[in-house]
Amino acid sequence: MNKKIKWWLLNIVFAIAIYLGFIDGIDGAKNIAYFIAWSSIVLSLFMFSDEVIDKMAKEKRSVPSWASALYDLSVTAVFVWFGAWVTGLFYLIHFVIIEAAWSKSEKTVSETT
Repeated sequence: MNKKIKWWLLNIVFAIAIYLGFIDGIDGAKNIAYFIAWSSIVLSLFMFSDEVIDKMAKEKRSVPSWASALYDLSVTAVFVWFGAWVTGLFYLIHFVIIEAAWSKSEKTVSETT
């Protein structure tokens, strides 16, 4: 499957879970949103391994960095707005880690060329 389509599908599912859970008050959807957020947070802790950076260097981003930033900051804002401060804070840290990993992978590409 195309990387861009995969990014959109995963993030749309996450956005729907956030909307249904936090806006419509559906507990199951909120639990799914928390699960996706915390899974992303934990997985981002492994972003600086050499294998991951090398793989990122070989591939381009699925979407432009501004689109990813807008999405992640919007998710962070929703968590904070609805009082999920800890999740919002750690999701923001997740965003910073991901962007730093992309920056490192782009430097790796420029150093090898």
